[in-house]
Amino acid sequence: MLNSNIGDGLLARPEPAVIVGRSGDLRPWLWLWFPLLWLFAILLALNLDPDFYVRWFLYEDGLVEIGTAVLALTATVVGGLALRHRRRLPARWLAGWLLAVTAACFYFGMEEISWGQKVFQWDTPEWVAAFNDQGETNLHNTSGLFDQLPRNLLMLWVIAGGIVAPILARIRGKALEPPMFWPTYVCLPTAVLAIATRIPDYLSWLSLPFSIRIDSGEVKEFYYALFLLLYLLSFWVRLRRTR
Repeated sequence: MLNSNIGDGLLARPEPAVIVGRSGDLRPWLWLWFPLLWLFAILLALNLDPDFYVRWFLYEDGLVEIGTAVLALTATVVGGLALRHRRRLPARWLAGWLLAVTAACFYFGMEEISWGQKVFQWDTPEWVAAFNDQGETNLHNTSGLFDQLPRNLLMLWVIAGGIVAPILARIRGKALEPPMFWPTYVCLPTAVLAIATRIPDYLSWLSLPFSIRIDSGEVKEFYYALFLLLYLLSFWVRLRRTR
């Protein structure tokens, strides 16, 4: 019998089997195969038809940029679902952390579509265009405070939380404390791909073959958004299982 003191009674609900595996975390199709297949699709388009790659993957409003916005805004929804279970968190400050990550995902996704301008195609107000490098209704093109700072903070979190933490947990044989805070192994492949897509930029002086010279900017942001979605999905799934 379920404990009647559980506030929302969600433990009685079936787990979302399409995303939850036997391990109690996300299924491999989400955290392993999807990130790899997306990179394969990008490289395939680049090598088979560069014009198609430029039109549909590289340009603004292409599949990569649209996908980034969709992933980030989906992560916002998942973060909101996780916040419904905040009373189960092992520490109060984790609720603030979860709220901050969710808000960051919302900012990330809305900035990608210029707060709806790329969807509804309105004209940028003159007073906004005067401060925006690209004449768009967004903040990240106005100052490094809204662009480089959050971008660098996210990169550090991807490296520390997405790569270092799962490897340390594997070496130690147990989850890092607090377990809800640190990403699990499900974030590792996406974190590695997010960082690895920058390698061609760092090695540009080697005249790397065209076949691997993807545009790292948009692809990196796509994997950043996917990383945040996987992190919040895993957070939500594990929190649902916590009494």
